[in-house]
Amino acid sequence: LGLGTGSLDLNGNLTGDGTVSMTSGSMTIAGNFSSSASLSAGTGTVTYDGSGSQSVLGATYSNLTINKSAGSATLSGNATVNGNLGLTSGILTGNLTVDVLATVSRTSGWVSGNLTMGMNPTPARRFHVGTNLAYLPVDADAGSAGTLTLRANEGKSPDRTANNVLDRYWSITGGSVVPIDSITFNYNQADVVTGDETKYVLASYDSGSFTFTHYGDVDDVNNNVTATNLTGYIQDWIIGQPGSLAAASQLAILSVNGGSDPSAGSPFDVVVESRDHAGTPTPVFDPTDVALSVSIGSGTRLNMQDMNAPVEIMI
Repeated sequence: LGLGTGSLDLNGNLTGDGTVSMTSGSMTIAGNFSSSASLSAGTGTVTYDGSGSQSVLGATYSNLTINKSAGSATLSGNATVNGNLGLTSGILTGNLTVDVLATVSRTSGWVSGNLTMGMNPTPARRFHVGTNLAYLPVDADAGSAGTLTLRANEGKSPDRTANNVLDRYWSITGGSVVPIDSITFNYNQADVVTGDETKYVLASYDSGSFTFTHYGDVDDVNNNVTATNLTGYIQDWIIGQPGSLAAASQLAILSVNGGSDPSAGSPFDVVVESRDHAGTPTPVFDPTDVALSVSIGSGTRLNMQDMNAPVEIMI
């Protein structure tokens, strides 16, 4: 099918295994674009605007626009945009690459899947990513030319050590830029369903070493958090309370008054140890407030949300 500089508005499916050849024209399709077909895009624009589920051809586009009032748009294979990606409305599901020289314009849509963007040291670029339920954009500023690939994930991270984390998290799945000068993860207030948001921090999880690295506190007013100067960044990125991200979440009382009965009216030492959810001695974050109350009788562990190394408290 040769469009040249002309336009085509197709209300149904495009079937067959031939090639759609464009020079600078445009094609709007409300149905499926056959995965058996191929596209020679030229500098033309392809728009998917159906109100139902659509199969989007996995191909190299010059200009690709998603403008759907309803229904899904799912890539049949990996796709690349070299000109402009227009996210007018609707969610594009699949793996998409945006060239370093390509532009992105957005009204209300996003990409659910791995989004790869070409990067230069300037300017920073916004990754319009999300899940099938929520928009969770990421802003990245690269320290060198290269690429960066990331996606948003639905649900609490399976790597959490407790439940006080966002309902969604991100994965950086590839990249060649070194370093990432800064990266900002943006979330929605509705993603906060457990814990105390004012105590939330950003952490990365390395599945190879099974370790967490903690970064800064969230901005709970603007619902975002930023990390800077990253080199080893191909990890999962999770927001939550430190105790849910492998930091200490409880205190164990090791001794009271050195093992002797304390005397009424006399000060005595209480030695406590910070531990993770499994009971392993674990450092806490500094600064950490510790509050103990005195009562008559026997007690148990003091459970805390945020706790640094064994600490000795005088009361």
